[in-house]
Amino acid sequence: MNADRLLKPPVRQPPPSLRTQRTRLGVGIREWRTTRGLTQAELAGSLGCKQPKIQKIESGKAGTRPDDLEKIVEILRIPAFDANRLREFNQANAPAARRAERRMITPQWFREITEKEQDAAEILSWTGNRIPGLLQSEYYMFAQFQASHQERVTDRVAERMARQRMFDADPGPRVVFMLEYSCIEKLVHGKPPAVATDQLEHMIRLVETHPTADIRILPRHADAYSDEDFTILRFAPADLDDFAYQESKIGLIVVPQDQDGFASYEESWDAQIAATLSREQSLLHLKASLPSR
Repeated sequence: MNADRLLKPPVRQPPPSLRTQRTRLGVGIREWRTTRGLTQAELAGSLGCKQPKIQKIESGKAGTRPDDLEKIVEILRIPAFDANRLREFNQANAPAARRAERRMITPQWFREITEKEQDAAEILSWTGNRIPGLLQSEYYMFAQFQASHQERVTDRVAERMARQRMFDADPGPRVVFMLEYSCIEKLVHGKPPAVATDQLEHMIRLVETHPTADIRILPRHADAYSDEDFTILRFAPADLDDFAYQESKIGLIVVPQDQDGFASYEESWDAQIAATLSREQSLLHLKASLPSR
């Protein structure tokens, strides 16, 4: 453990994502609306709008103008403390925040994932033959984007690095990366030695300095069926809904906790994690894989 790191003051939890703020705004309005015994249509009528607008606000798909929020606060007789929290959440609807979202390179279909990562209590990531973005070193990112001739490489790296803020949060989420042995073999034998070394050292350092981060290696001899890549995100009680997802270059398969398929991801995770090397053994495996200097 790095002693200098322990002497640093705790890093503040990153602010909630824009999507999460809109979701919490909607939840708050819905709770006060139901407390006051109003339907969405009745609230819309009092506000002078149509019911679908209220539905979008309550579902987190849209924010609302500050003046409309003040009318909602008045109509629902929301106490001052709760009203101030709703005003804070509604900052996600400010023009500057929306412009910043539009400038992002990350595809629109994946932004909801990157936003919700920052609010997760637990992230369980399985990858069979690649290093996931959350686990990549900055040097590895640059090498990967440049090799694939991507545009705006610096911006791409900055956005991916921003996803990793969670590791320095206090408290941070529990994050477990389960990697098949082939991930490490492809890294060592398929990348320039300097890139492979930097990536391996990055992973070793992450495990050694972050108690809530874990890397587990599924060895070659493991008696387990290697499933397709997937990730499970879990959230604190009464916050967001847990879900699992699989990604491709063009879209996502997202399975919420309340759907039957979600349990299959949990079962697959449990079966595979039971066959992995321990945390300590996995760390030794990473160190032993470092290219000779």
